Amino acid sequence: MFYPNTKFNITTDVVDSWYEVLKDLDYQATNLAIIKIVCNNNFFPTIAEIRQATDKRIIKSPRSNFEQREYTRGQIRELEKNLTAWQNSSSKIIKSIGGAKT
Repeated sequence: MFYPNTKFNITTDVVDSWYEVLKDLDYQATNLAIIKIVCNNNFFPTIAEIRQATDKRIIKSPRSNFEQREYTRGQIRELEKNLTAWQNSSSKIIKSIGGAKT
């Protein structure tokens, strides 16, 4: 995750709940809003912050609810894989420069 100090467990229920309240927003606009938020905020965003940061002028994606939910789940799995790889790489870099010992 973007906020490693935040204890946030991403479960199917969490994904379904967030999807339910964000599904009316365009996926691409929402994705860009989330990227903007995580680049500028120190804390995990709320649903309200995501909605406010999303450009609502963009027309909603034509994907069905099922397609969008499955796509979102796939994106989360991909982010988790990338995060694990990033954490492993950054840990090696930190150790190589004499940083935190584990």
